[in-house]
Amino acid sequence: MTTRRRFLGLTRGSRGQSLVEFAMVLPLLLVVGFLITEFGRALWVKNMLSQTVREGARMAVVNEAGGNPAAVEARAKARCDAFLVNTGMNPAEVTIEAQVMDSDGNGTNDVLRVRAMHSFSFVPQGTIQPGPFATGRGITFPTIPIRSEVIMHLEGTSG
Repeated sequence: MTTRRRFLGLTRGSRGQSLVEFAMVLPLLLVVGFLITEFGRALWVKNMLSQTVREGARMAVVNEAGGNPAAVEARAKARCDAFLVNTGMNPAEVTIEAQVMDSDGNGTNDVLRVRAMHSFSFVPQGTIQPGPFATGRGITFPTIPIRSEVIMHLEGTSG
């Protein structure tokens, strides 16, 4: 019986220990989960921007509109906007620049450069608002710029 009493005595003193340890570790686990999720979302945005500029430049180069630089730039921007809508991103939040340039200084517009930039916010709305019983302004997260660029050669164009 003494062994059983000792065992019961040891377990009684540590009943709340697991709850206290869980309460101490839970905030850390939540923060790690939040960071993993948001980092994954940032990589997704970077991937979508890369696909967007690649698709826009490719479509403009394949259908080069008779070598007219303004038409090539307009086609690249239009294709980027259409691709962004298909991916679920808001085209109004993405800045797209398309430019036909002379790469080697010989007077021919032979290169198309397409750039995209998005200001990524770690929380989709950018701010976590306090609850109904909390006082304060909430937590505002900074935005980071995510950029992507592609350069493609235009065959048979002249400026």
